[in-house]
This record gives sequence, structure tokens and C-alpha cells, in this order.
Amino acid sequence: MFVANHLMTVDKVFGSKLAQANFPPEKLANLSELVPRIRRLGNEDFSEHISTKKQQLCDHLCEAEGERVDGGGGDAVSTAGGGAVNLRATGGLGY
Repeated sequence: MFVANHLMTVDKVFGSKLAQANFPPEKLANLSELVPRIRRLGNEDFSEHISTKKQQLCDHLCEAEGERVDGGGGDAVSTAGGGAVNLRATGGLGY
């Protein structure tokens, strides 16, 4: 997202300097065409990172509080009260 934002603003921020350096204006148009692709890749990577961290957190909670009740898939954990919580169904840590 950071890179996509800068691609959108590069011509406004550096336009005068690029013009002095004889940078072709059509190249700036090509940079702006990259914004949706870069944004999509950033969103996909961030979502994957969050999923990995969520799984790691669930694994640590399982080890700290008890055992897995779903056969090792990591989406359900036993709680201190003995009940099981399905993390997928609750959208996260639904204690």
C-alpha cells in the first residue's frame, strides 16, 4: 500500500525535477498503471501474513490452555472451562 501510494503521487512530488531531467511523461503514465497491481499484491501479502500470525497465535494458545479438539487443524481449541471454541466460526478468538 505504501508503494502504491507513492506511485500515485510521484508525478506531483517530483514532476518539476523529472521535467528538468527530460524524463518522458509517458513513463509517468506507466507508473500510475502499476498502482492497482501493486495494491492487490500488497493486500494479498498482508492477508497471508495475518493468517500466518493468527495460526501461530492459535497454536500458542492451544499449548498454553490445553489440547486441540479438532485433530490438529488449529481452528478449534479447548477452553479453560472445558468447552470448545471454533475459531473460524467466531471469526477469531471468540472466548
